[in-house]
Amino acid sequence: MKNIFDESKIVFTFAAISDVHMCNDNAGRDKAFFTNALKQIKEFGGVDAILTVGDLINAGGYGGKFEQIYVYKKVYESVFDPKEMPMIFAVGNHDVHWSAESKTEAAKLNEMLGPDYFQKDIDMDILEAEGNRHCVVNGYHILTLLPVTYTDVTYTQATKDWLDRTLAQITSENPNAYVIVLTHPMIYDTIYGSTLGREPGSTLKDMWVTSDVTDILSKYNQVIVFGGHLHFPLNDPRSIMQTAFTSVGCGSVSYMAIEDGGYENMASLTTMKDKFEFSQGLIGQIDKNGNMRLNRMDFYNKTTLDTPWELAHPTADGSHLTAYGKDRGFPENNPAPVLSKNIKAVIGEIDENGNRDVTVEFGAAKDDTFAHHYTMELKKAGETVKTFKILSDFYRVKTPSEMKDTLTCHIGALSPADYEVILTAYDSWGAASEAVSYPFTV
Repeated sequence: MKNIFDESKIVFTFAAISDVHMCNDNAGRDKAFFTNALKQIKEFGGVDAILTVGDLINAGGYGGKFEQIYVYKKVYESVFDPKEMPMIFAVGNHDVHWSAESKTEAAKLNEMLGPDYFQKDIDMDILEAEGNRHCVVNGYHILTLLPVTYTDVTYTQATKDWLDRTLAQITSENPNAYVIVLTHPMIYDTIYGSTLGREPGSTLKDMWVTSDVTDILSKYNQVIVFGGHLHFPLNDPRSIMQTAFTSVGCGSVSYMAIEDGGYENMASLTTMKDKFEFSQGLIGQIDKNGNMRLNRMDFYNKTTLDTPWELAHPTADGSHLTAYGKDRGFPENNPAPVLSKNIKAVIGEIDENGNRDVTVEFGAAKDDTFAHHYTMELKKAGETVKTFKILSDFYRVKTPSEMKDTLTCHIGALSPADYEVILTAYDSWGAASEAVSYPFTV
């Protein structure tokens, strides 16, 4: 992509982070991760505001431990002065119950934080009435939305009317400027993770995404939505998506999660065993022409991920929405991964039952981005015995070139017989490689 960002004329810099989950019952990991993220944001330099897209604390909405906000506040103020560095936040489901009590509980948190955290608000009426915010920093407008239902996440009609009315006014006055919208649940069917709970056969509740404001947002192509809630890794190209507006994931400061893909070696349906070796966020910059650059921050490893995303300034015809569209994953634009035939079975000693433990090693697929995951079908006498799904290490590395060259899949104990494994690689967009077969004998 042609470089469009003028780094010599930056007019607004902001951090966008999510899911801090501040609490007091995990040996201080939450405090350490948040402190680490804030210090790296400070070291980046020139940041004008910090946007936190929900779940500042861990057990306000789950246990009523609203006093955790004091811990969040203490950590924040150990690095930044809120009077000098605005902290603009949306409210997540761990902060308050998304229910009829949302507004009351959000007001409680606001009061506990104190007035220093609301100096950039220009619409105190909507903050008091609906728990939403309208802030302006360096001339750029930032809106936050408060959900009021948990399953099939929705907002009040008053919130939706205010959002539509406010966006109409802002975009008419500033037609070539992005308007930032913060809402903890992702907008359904936009970025990576935004279909979670709605896939056919999913056992997860429909509590992860929202469709309730899509029609409103779609009227204003200047909108850029920053979402959280899902903790999905920013390494994946789908974490930014342009439809009728722009959507971006914020990753998570606290730990990683992934789709309910049935992968091997998981801690739960949606979290890996290495989920705490992970802390991410964004630092966005806007130049004098309204172009935006998003730097993907790997706070855990104290580095940035690959190359920044660059967004052209908004235009009336929506031509700025073409760089990161869903068509990136269309077959004509996205070649499928290619597997090598570098596969072997590592067979252990005979156990007391006459079986042998088997692990299959295979070479990583080649792809224009990376192989997201693999399926390995184990067959015996032509019949499928079991299918394994193996997640690649794409989320652990700065660039795809640092991914493992060889992966393994533990098959387990097999009785003496002839077997066959059939391996297929998939990229992030679902493009499948040609299958590679490997026969072996136990």
